[in-house]
Amino acid sequence: MPRSKALHRLVSRDQRLPTYLSKAATTRASLPTRGSPPFTRPFTPLFSHLFTPIFSHLFTPIFTPLFNPIFSSRFTVDGTRFTLDRTRFTLDCTRCHHPFLSSRRSSATLNPASAHTMQKPEPPQDVMADDWFAYKLAPDGDVEDGCHPDEAQALKDYLRRKTTAPDAARAITRPLVTCDDPREDLVRLWALLMDAFVELPSEHMERLIALVAAIEALPEPDFRAVDADKQPQEKLWKGLAGFGHLWADSYQSGSWRAFASNLVGEERKAYGDEHIQKAQAEARLIAAGLAGIEIDWAYEAVADALESSNALLDMEIPAAAQWLQHCGQRLRQGAAKGEKSWALEPRISNASCTPSRDLWEARSDGVMNGKRWETWQERLRTLQGEGGRVGEAAKRGLQAMEAVGV
Repeated sequence: MPRSKALHRLVSRDQRLPTYLSKAATTRASLPTRGSPPFTRPFTPLFSHLFTPIFSHLFTPIFTPLFNPIFSSRFTVDGTRFTLDRTRFTLDCTRCHHPFLSSRRSSATLNPASAHTMQKPEPPQDVMADDWFAYKLAPDGDVEDGCHPDEAQALKDYLRRKTTAPDAARAITRPLVTCDDPREDLVRLWALLMDAFVELPSEHMERLIALVAAIEALPEPDFRAVDADKQPQEKLWKGLAGFGHLWADSYQSGSWRAFASNLVGEERKAYGDEHIQKAQAEARLIAAGLAGIEIDWAYEAVADALESSNALLDMEIPAAAQWLQHCGQRLRQGAAKGEKSWALEPRISNASCTPSRDLWEARSDGVMNGKRWETWQERLRTLQGEGGRVGEAAKRGLQAMEAVGV
């Protein structure tokens, strides 16, 4: 579903929200995907180590009471309930390299994968059944929020091995290439692919990766006949323009740990399974060099899992194992050359749902190095003794690290 469009409609209905939130939601797809905004990169250390603590401790007590009544509001849009996360304002302003916008995630994030943010219908028991594809045509009962029927059919035929990846890539993109408003309709295609990565059984992951690669290999369409205000603002296929932003805005809510920590039993397992599958999809896209996603996502996920005493072990350790299995070689290379990453910078928050990163001695250091690599290995050796899902995942992660070098 067009989640950025839904957010824009949501924000527009509540006049109390700041105008810049609505603008951020509608201009999200035009922001660069890779790294921090270019004009802020030289100032990253300054913002991170000087201004961040000042703003965090000085302005949080002032702005939190002011914005809580705004950001805790709940809305219903087209039968779907949304909750704006009141903690995101504070957390994002202390983590972004830019005071209002982060190139990785938006100040207002919808997390449709989380039950506390969006109500989802029960999926069909066989997610490869026709019902799954039919549901994607109108996810909330509104066809405006669904994909094009030809996109759903193209994906169905491909996953049922009736077509090749190149043929499927041409078929699934044809509705967008021939539509009247490609800028508006692009999010529909991206949302369909995102849902396939997260909701379909993981044995389809390999074919989905091949499909994305085939889409990136397509020639760029000619939209000169389309009105200028409806033309995409950047190339569509190479790097999947806007895909990484939409993924982050949909699936990487800053409050997911607070929600997940309260789950028990089968509900917790199901939520954890989805979290792990999302990690696998992200890791495999990065390993294949697709979707314009940077290695920073891997650094963040693994560091949060292995450097934090408050990590949700049953979810974050299996997810970290996925990252290490698919991106271990790339992470090891980063350690060898002392790669810097915003994702390795310390957390400036005392919130219990924020990864503490307290198990890493150089907490002010945003660098990947050999010492950090060894700390991760030692942590996994310790966690092997946990047994069950955590112990098995720790073993897989450790094996992946050892396979690419000490």
